[in-house]
Amino acid sequence: MSSKFLSQFTKAFNDLPNLSKNIILLKFESYSSIFVSKLFSKLKFHLPNQVILLSLANLDLSQLSLKLQTSFLGQEFIYFIKDFYDLEVNLKNELYNYFLNYDGPNKIFIFDTIESNIVSDKFLIFEVPSSIDVEVYSEFYDFFYSNYSRNKLAVKRLFDSSKTLSLDLSLTIMNYQVILPNKSEIFFDNWLTKLRPTEKSLFMFSQYFFDKQNKNFFELWLKYKLEYPYEFWIAFWSDQIWQAALFVLRANKLGIFNAKKYASKLPFSFMNKSWSAYDYEFLCKAYQNLYKIDFDIKNGLGHNALELWFYKFLFNKF
Repeated sequence: MSSKFLSQFTKAFNDLPNLSKNIILLKFESYSSIFVSKLFSKLKFHLPNQVILLSLANLDLSQLSLKLQTSFLGQEFIYFIKDFYDLEVNLKNELYNYFLNYDGPNKIFIFDTIESNIVSDKFLIFEVPSSIDVEVYSEFYDFFYSNYSRNKLAVKRLFDSSKTLSLDLSLTIMNYQVILPNKSEIFFDNWLTKLRPTEKSLFMFSQYFFDKQNKNFFELWLKYKLEYPYEFWIAFWSDQIWQAALFVLRANKLGIFNAKKYASKLPFSFMNKSWSAYDYEFLCKAYQNLYKIDFDIKNGLGHNALELWFYKFLFNKF
């Protein structure tokens, strides 16, 4: 079956400057950081001078309002608020109330859970699927890239054994589909089954990393680094660092109880102890550096940059 989400969203995306609604809300059953990152990249390519990535971490409502009410020589901006999803409920509700009365001049992308029950004629609301079948996979591929016929049969075989794949895994596979030559069946058959590392392995990776158990971390890294693509590792560590930064910020401002209440996908040792060894600014610098690494790798540069990033993080060199 085709994706109702994608057909409607593509139509809105292609007509962004002319939309009558200013707030575009994408709701997730299972948040996909890969989808959000790829969407921002596509937006930036589509409208390079209008798209602005905005973080709410260091902005109060008055500062945010000032930014969102501003235009330059009548040009509309598109604000992409990536961290709205991670805000605590009270702050989300405060911002929702603000957005309910927002009349422009700019467009605003925000992200939230599927449980969000906001309803307003000022919002354009989409529900992003958490898993997709082979037909919807082709539609996502055409949205982010083009020419789905490339390695189409090899990808189809992946869905023969599993009728659906998670959105994150599907988007990771697309990263390979778009760069590999046609008829790369051997790669797809032998390697793409390895794109799903065990939860235990990822948990230990993260625990060793944040606890700075350097020897254990690098032993695990040497074991798994070639098993999974760089795109996967960039997405994984970006999500971990972002979640850690939010945890530290909340722990310092709201207390450890509230920080744990809203924590997501972080190791217990970090939440119970090692978080106190980090400051928010350091984690933000580490996160920003990963964006540069991602850009370099996609442009054929810096394939050893991730190891250097590990070194800088573990030895406080940011």
